[in-house]
Amino acid sequence: MSSQQSATRLLKLVCCVCFLLIAVALLLIERYSPATGYELSIYSSLPAAVWVCLIAALAGGTVIVVHQAFAGNQTRYWVAGFLALTFALCVILLLPAFRGYYLYGALDTKTHTDFAEDLLSRGHFEPDNQYPITHILLAQLVHASGASPQMVSEYIPVFFTVLFMLFSYLLASSVMPKTGSALLAAATTPLFFNYYHVCTYPQSLSVMALPLLFYLYFKGSGSASMAFRIAFVTLLLLFPYFHPAPAGVLVVSLLGAEIAKALWRRREQTSSTTMENVADRISLEPTLIASVAFLTWISSHGIFYKTIWNTLAWLRGEIEGIPRVAEVETLLQTTGLGIGDQFVLALKMYGDNLVYLSLSMAALVIVAKRFLERRAEVRNLSTLSMPFLISGPAWVLIFASTLSVTLGRLLGSNIMMWATPVFAAFALYELFGRWKKAGPVAVTAILLCSSVFGIFGVYHSPFILQTNWQITRQDVEGSRWFVARARPPFDRGFASLGVASTIPGRFPVPEHFGYREHRTLGESFPMDTYVVLTEA
Repeated sequence: MSSQQSATRLLKLVCCVCFLLIAVALLLIERYSPATGYELSIYSSLPAAVWVCLIAALAGGTVIVVHQAFAGNQTRYWVAGFLALTFALCVILLLPAFRGYYLYGALDTKTHTDFAEDLLSRGHFEPDNQYPITHILLAQLVHASGASPQMVSEYIPVFFTVLFMLFSYLLASSVMPKTGSALLAAATTPLFFNYYHVCTYPQSLSVMALPLLFYLYFKGSGSASMAFRIAFVTLLLLFPYFHPAPAGVLVVSLLGAEIAKALWRRREQTSSTTMENVADRISLEPTLIASVAFLTWISSHGIFYKTIWNTLAWLRGEIEGIPRVAEVETLLQTTGLGIGDQFVLALKMYGDNLVYLSLSMAALVIVAKRFLERRAEVRNLSTLSMPFLISGPAWVLIFASTLSVTLGRLLGSNIMMWATPVFAAFALYELFGRWKKAGPVAVTAILLCSSVFGIFGVYHSPFILQTNWQITRQDVEGSRWFVARARPPFDRGFASLGVASTIPGRFPVPEHFGYREHRTLGESFPMDTYVVLTEA
């Protein structure tokens, strides 16, 4: 029997074992579901065998894809490995639905679900709706499937996570010099955005669509079919209606891509080419289309005025800091922790981001070196490098100018992660491709460790000093009962294992209920108010 036949049989065996492990995990989940009440941690609520099976399935799928990436003659077996990865990941991300949670994600998820319900009942959305694409998508899926809005909202972020994996592979295949490096992008299980993978947030959904947009950007260049160009322009026009912040980043990223393409053309020609010639070759159509769509949308909302006002106030020195930064401590719960403990906590929450960003920086060094050598195989990668580098500072600038996004959301939806699967795959292939045996083993270990970091950071739990975001039916029904009877009216929603207050100005419940300064909780508030503690 030849070595190739032996490898084929081994791949088949690994693939079968992966799907068998996923089936066993599903049986165990079914046996221990649904949840009987509020759970402190979704991880500890299931037997350890569930996590062993799912992580082993992820490992097997990663082995198959990595093997095919480094094999001399790639076969279609990488698709089986990719499917194993995808199915295991979907099981992990759908655990709230399997456990019978009414909802996962507290106020924001319920808000978007309510918008979809209003759209279904009224047939239109309100003029102040800032995220119509997400709500239309939710409403259409509810209408087509007959499922409840709560169920659809649980599946939407998982669906977009899988799409992000597919889009990353498509983008990699359009810019990579070798097929093997593109396949490594398919071995990525990208849980970069923490709880955004299990909660419906328009901001994160739009970020996960960025690889598709740039895939269409590259496919629509040159002699590609008109279909790619039409799809690209259509997505450009719709993107601000997804979420304005990533759309603003997209405008400057597209301009950066065109500048990078012009610089590459200049590099290919003689040194006598002037910068005026380079500027003449910059195509402004994509940037202008994105700019018009972006400005048209935000100018019709208070976001535009608020951003301009905050920027001018900051320049005049009227604003010294960023509001709501105090929420960062609520998010990270770092009060009282030493520097070492804070580092460990940050590693737990963003370890996979750190690994992929480090690999991406290594990839940029390799691309820059080959750019200087005028090696044509990195032309598209060098073009993609500019939007990737621009997106991070642009995201921070938007955060600083709007003054309405918490630092936790800034980090959780780190927009620079949209291109890291491509650059990380390129770096791994170039750094480890020279070692036939040790290389695939090292790459598999790096990818699997990153996946595990992401898995145990996606749900809020004591592991990362967070309370579970599970919402029970008791939370919802109790809140509705209270809102219907409260006098004066109660203007806030509900929060799992948390506090909801309802006075004008929304006074927060003080730390330790204010007992450090006062004898009673009521003394901490300037006026009478309701304080609702949900019982868990």
